[in-house]
Amino acid sequence: MSYFRRSGFRAAIASLGMMLLAFLLAIPVAHAAEVMRITFIRHGESTANAANIADSSVPGPVLTEKGQQQARDIVKVLGDNNYDAIYASTMVRTQLTAAPMAEYLGLPIQVVPGLQEIEAGIYEGTPESDAVKGYLQAPLKWLQGDLDARIPGRSTAGNSMHAWAVRFRRCTTTGTGMWPRSRTAARSCSGCS
Repeated sequence: MSYFRRSGFRAAIASLGMMLLAFLLAIPVAHAAEVMRITFIRHGESTANAANIADSSVPGPVLTEKGQQQARDIVKVLGDNNYDAIYASTMVRTQLTAAPMAEYLGLPIQVVPGLQEIEAGIYEGTPESDAVKGYLQAPLKWLQGDLDARIPGRSTAGNSMHAWAVRFRRCTTTGTGMWPRSRTAARSCSGCS
């Protein structure tokens, strides 16, 4: 009789051990289903970049030959990451940068308004080397916690980092239909804003 009790006890312990193991193995899988990975890729060199001109206008300039090659080269680096979607801003240079990856993966480019670089404001059309000092004043303040700092000459609606963060959260929140929880390749100019 004691043999059956011991084997029943062993079976119960083994069953509990197996259930615990199954539970522990399921945790990373359940967690992985909740993780969204977004890869931001800066656009290739535009004609404005090549001319050293600040240009954040929409739709903006096209890519140079070098920028087109950069767009093709990124496919070699990231093309096998099994992305589920590709997003771009309304800026033509981001869409042109995304095109080789979209073709490689057989995915459409989904254009998302508001996913674009920070507007240059009064520095629009000026040499980048001259604009950088003034243009960077607001982003430096953002790093210091002043998320409402603005670049001079930008439109009054949504022109602070705080307003951008609200738009970005809206884009990445599940349920909006824009970015489902997935491995996503997003194209954007200079990060996004």
